[in-house]
Amino acid sequence: DLCYYQNPTGQIQTIRIDRALEKVVFPGDRILFHAAPDAVLEIYSSTPTGFVQIDCISCSQLQVVKS
Repeated sequence: DLCYYQNPTGQIQTIRIDRALEKVVFPGDRILFHAAPDAVLEIYSSTPTGFVQIDCISCSQLQVVKS
């Protein structure tokens, strides 16, 4: 299914779904991607020492609804 995520922070994030997707998302950027509804989007934020996981969101919550 088609999903949508926007980086609402002022920091660079990396998003990941298992081994299927890994993308860098800059502050304010939006990304569309395909994922199974039961997949989980992991969100990592950049820190001076590397990346730290800050959130996990079910892709069923990120699905684009066609009207």
